[in-house]
Amino acid sequence: MALAVRQAATFRPEIRLGLALSEYEALLDDNQKATMRTYRAQQPPTTSDVMRLTAEIDKENSRRSNRRCVGPRLTNVLQCVQQFSSIVDIIIKSSGSPIASGVWAAVKLTLQIASGWASYFDKLSALLMDIGRTSPRYEELGVLYSSSAGLQKALCEYMIVVVGLCKKAVVFERKHSIAQFSLSIIKPFETEFGNLRAELDRLATTIRDEVSVAATKEHQLEMRDNSTFRTYMGKFSDKLAREMEEVKAFQKRRRKVQFLDACSLYNHQTAWKSARKFGTSSWIYTNQQYQTWIHAPSSSLLWCTGILGAGKTVLTANVVENVVLQAPDAGVAYFFCRYDDLESLKARTIIGSLTKQLLSSLEPKAFESMHITGDSTLETEQMLQYLQKLLPVHRQRCFIILDGLDECSQEEIATLMQFLRSVLTIKTTLQVFCASRPELHR
Repeated sequence: MALAVRQAATFRPEIRLGLALSEYEALLDDNQKATMRTYRAQQPPTTSDVMRLTAEIDKENSRRSNRRCVGPRLTNVLQCVQQFSSIVDIIIKSSGSPIASGVWAAVKLTLQIASGWASYFDKLSALLMDIGRTSPRYEELGVLYSSSAGLQKALCEYMIVVVGLCKKAVVFERKHSIAQFSLSIIKPFETEFGNLRAELDRLATTIRDEVSVAATKEHQLEMRDNSTFRTYMGKFSDKLAREMEEVKAFQKRRRKVQFLDACSLYNHQTAWKSARKFGTSSWIYTNQQYQTWIHAPSSSLLWCTGILGAGKTVLTANVVENVVLQAPDAGVAYFFCRYDDLESLKARTIIGSLTKQLLSSLEPKAFESMHITGDSTLETEQMLQYLQKLLPVHRQRCFIILDGLDECSQEEIATLMQFLRSVLTIKTTLQVFCASRPELHR
């Protein structure tokens, strides 16, 4: 066994990650193994799958008494795993490698297994929340990954530790109640998982450093022009053809990142996570107007009003989750205006964030005709034009969910309303939900 461990340590990180996933699967019972294989056979997760999973976990928790909302705790870690799965899928394509969906499958299954034990799941979700504060979540990872061996190694090492945490979590949960109680005295939860947390924090720092190094080398690929390739094409045609394809793929991914950054750099998730932590509000799900709106075959608007302190923001945060669950194939964009965040009260910020969310799931090839420089900022009219051009082709149905517009000035509201009227005319079924105080709706 010691020899096997020493040999495994000499393998490339991606091979060791595959071994870690195999070891994780070996711990599972037959039903869990079947579930794991089902998850691995699915397409790599999207950004919508992150919220869908947290919503499913909170929905399951709501069926038990005295269970708090923990979904927002898990968002950062799940985003990290989702982004890793996506960029690995870009590289390996259809090679059949289990890595692209394997880490996501392991994390998803571990959370489902652990959710059955309330006190343990509460500790595990808190641990993942702490890990999520430093977890690597960079949109440019997909651009830099293929050309940076150091970044590939660091990300794989990070995911090896994540899978190791999943293995330990399954073993910890499996112990019967007496063993759990004894272990909690001899070896507390914090001691059991503390080393893994420290190692993930260290690797997150390494990844940040590698991203910085890879970004400085980015221009090297851009400097290779076709004339250089043609000079040597006769002698190294196959190799150069591959390099040309790599450059083209790199440029497509870079254009997408630059376009999305030109739309918005605002973190729209912070306000949603804060609102979601305040509790569950589900009365609207059975409301006939809501049911008509969410299942409407054409574009429509639903406006929910309430006085200050009535719980509109908590309701809206729950609506976001419900829409993700009810319409898994739809595009979902949301924004929460906050009186204590002046940036969130600007129409340009709101419109930019919504545009970015609606277009972020599109393939890089959708952006190949766009030429946006790294420091560009798109105007509202430009973003509307891109939505009109891209949504009808790539999205059949979309949702926009807004809260707190009454906190904005009349001028900002007027700009935003004009934008919403315009997007409702796009040849895509678009459902808009707004929550505000009554005076704004009038």
